[in-house]
Order: sequence, then structure tokens, then C-alpha cells
Amino acid sequence: MKILLIPALVFMAQATAEEILIAEPVQLSNHTFLSNGQSFAKVEGADLSPALYVGDQVAELNSHETYTLTGEIVAKLPTYVVAQKIADSLGLSLIYTREQRAIFKIDDQTMDLSLVLAQVQNLDSVISAQLGMKPDAIEAE
Repeated sequence: MKILLIPALVFMAQATAEEILIAEPVQLSNHTFLSNGQSFAKVEGADLSPALYVGDQVAELNSHETYTLTGEIVAKLPTYVVAQKIADSLGLSLIYTREQRAIFKIDDQTMDLSLVLAQVQNLDSVISAQLGMKPDAIEAE
């Protein structure tokens, strides 16, 4: 029994060692944007335009943490505003509301997210708005 266990442990150690991922530096676009008081730049890839699309990868300029754009806009609204009316007026889907928060989803995957964000931010009935982002990695503590 001991003889069979040792080769199994050696095999498991080799499989685990091969799964180690190495972080590689990313090249950032010269086009930056602000979101929630932080500066971001698009990670350079096939699309070098300043436009932001669903699925684009962006990096925070101070921490260099990367995020993927979700196609959502998170907005803070006054309590008297009906979020569904904002969604209807801009052709967005309302996917979440609670108290003063609303999350709108951009259904058209070809829309420049920064243009839609500007439309939302320019409404008198919106206190603040930012792009939805999903972290690409979670740091271990």
C-alpha cells in the first residue's frame, strides 16, 4: 500500500507545479478615463481605438489591477426618480434597483460604453454614474 501511495503523491506534486501561472506585464493605451475617482486605461489589444466596449480589459493606473467591462452602468439617483423611466429613455435595460442605486445594462454590444455613460451622467436626474467592471483576479490575503 505504501508503494502505491508514493508514486501517486509524486504525480500530484508534478500536476500542481505545472498549474502555476506567471503574471506578464500588459501594454496600456494612451487613452485614459476616470471612473469613481480612479484613472483607468484600456489594455492594448486588437482594438486600439479610445472607444470602450463590453468585454474590454482596462487597468487602474495606480494599482495596475485589471478589470473587464461588463456593459453595466451603476448610477446613484435621487429618491424621487423612477429608474425605469431613465432606462426607457436611453434604450437600456434596468437590471437592479435598491434605494438610490440603479444598475442599467447596455443591450447593444457594439455601443461605445463611454458615450452611453456620458449620456447617463448628463441627465439632471442622475447624481453620479460609473461603468460596471469585474475584477480579473482576486488577491490572496
